[in-house]
Amino acid sequence: MKTSQLKQRIYEILEIGKPGDRVSAFFDIFLITLIILNVLAIILESISFLHGKYTKEFFIFELSSVVIFTTEYVLRAWTITCNPNYQKPVTGRFRYLITPMAIVDLLAILPFY
Repeated sequence: MKTSQLKQRIYEILEIGKPGDRVSAFFDIFLITLIILNVLAIILESISFLHGKYTKEFFIFELSSVVIFTTEYVLRAWTITCNPNYQKPVTGRFRYLITPMAIVDLLAILPFY
């Protein structure tokens, strides 16, 4: 598979799935589930007993989540030029990275680093 084809396919997976695209649909469900689990983990971690007993597990889950969300963010920035609204390699990416959704994604992962 050529780089341009790979880039296009990753873009299709990261965007809202087209009907019949099982990989994209799975990815959408996976991300939503991961977000919900992260909210649940934050709530559970606020309980002193659970935080003390499962500190390592909470950290591993947070680290894994941040790696996944960071990878998604980087892949979105790389593949966004497949979108006709952001085709130019530099200015298109910059225009995407200052959209509200991209800023929210960045703000979600930045505190970890």
